[in-house]
Amino acid sequence: MKAFFEENNYGIVPVDNPRLQDVEVLVLEIYDRSLSQGGNAVVHPTDTETLKLFGSDWLEQSDVQKYKLHSLMNTEAEVEQVVMGFMGID
Repeated sequence: MKAFFEENNYGIVPVDNPRLQDVEVLVLEIYDRSLSQGGNAVVHPTDTETLKLFGSDWLEQSDVQKYKLHSLMNTEAEVEQVVMGFMGID
C-alpha cells in the first residue's frame, strides 16, 4: 500500500508552518471500522493502516518532529505506558 501511495503521489497537502517543528503529536485510540467484533480485519487495507499512512506522511511532510499514532488499547495501564513512553518517562 505504501508503494502505491508514493507512486501515485497520494497524501494530504502539508502545512508550511515552522512552529510545527516544536509540536509533539500523540494520537490515542484510532477506531478501526474495518475490524470485526473479534478484532479481525474484514477489509484490507484497514482503517488504521490507512490513517497511519496518511497521518504519518502528513506529519512528516509538515515537519512535525515527534509523533505517534496508536490504535485501540485495552487497559488503562496500556494507555499510561504509551503516554509515559511518548513523554520519555520510564
